Amino acid sequence: MSNVLRIGCLSVKPGAKAFGKLNAGERTDGSPLDIPLILINGAGSGPKLGLFAGIHADEYNGIETLRRVTLSVDPKELKGSIIMVPVANIMAFQARDRISPIDHKNLNRDFPGDPNGSITDRLAHKLFSEIMSQVDYFIDFQTVALF
Repeated sequence: MSNVLRIGCLSVKPGAKAFGKLNAGERTDGSPLDIPLILINGAGSGPKLGLFAGIHADEYNGIETLRRVTLSVDPKELKGSIIMVPVANIMAFQARDRISPIDHKNLNRDFPGDPNGSITDRLAHKLFSEIMSQVDYFIDFQTVALF
C-alpha cells in the first residue's frame, strides 16, 4: 500500500485525488503566488509521475490534456502517483502571455531556479525543489506554434 502523498500543504491518502495550490512565495504586491496543483495517489505502490502544463502559459493544449487526465484516472486502479501542475506559469497565464509580465523571463529557460532571484527564478526553484526533483518520471506538455 502506498503512503500519503504530500506536496507543499496539500496531501492525499492512497486511492484518492486532491486539488489545491502550491505556494511559491509572494508576488511583487505582497499577494501569494499560488500555483494550481492536482495530486492523484494510487491505491498501490509505484513510481511518481510529474506532469506540467502552462510553463509557456499561452500553450493551452497541455492544460486541457491535464484536465482530461484528472477526469480519466481512477486512483483506486492506479499504482504509484501523479503530481500535476496544470498551469505552471500562473503569472503569464493571467497576462495571456508566454513569459512573466513582471520580470520578462521565460520560465522554461529558468530551471532549476534561484530561491533568492526574481519572481520567475523563485517560481522555477519552488517547482523544481518541491516536484521535479521528487518524481521518478517527468513530462512537460508543450505546444508547437505553426505560424
